[in-house]
Amino acid sequence: MSKAKKDTWKDLVIFLLECALFGVMLVYFVPVSASAESAYVFTENGEATNLRSLGTYTVTCGKWANGITASGVYAKANHTIAAPKSFKFGTRLVINGQEYVVEDRGGAIKGKKLDIFFNTHKEALKWGKKKVEVFIIE
Repeated sequence: MSKAKKDTWKDLVIFLLECALFGVMLVYFVPVSASAESAYVFTENGEATNLRSLGTYTVTCGKWANGITASGVYAKANHTIAAPKSFKFGTRLVINGQEYVVEDRGGAIKGKKLDIFFNTHKEALKWGKKKVEVFIIE
């Protein structure tokens, strides 16, 4: 194994131990190669799975959220996302290193557009409208 690969795995193990120690688990990417469109990922529950790029999407937050989603669950900040009908409810997406779950729809959510739920409209305005690469957890 090359030194670079050993260092990557060493960093990963240290990161996972720190997360376990402090009770935190974030999405952590381990690139397959510099030009790969997929990568391995460790998710919130510690499972290793594949992450595949879906390309660039426009991500916003609408002001019409009332807490109840189209799937019937309560929306949660840093978790709930509204997506087009082409995404099944329960689909797990990663945006800027944060894992979200498709739990809602919206009249304006079509094509390559997603809507993140925030606790307050002020937080939503702070996020604004961004074009970001979106990954699906397979």
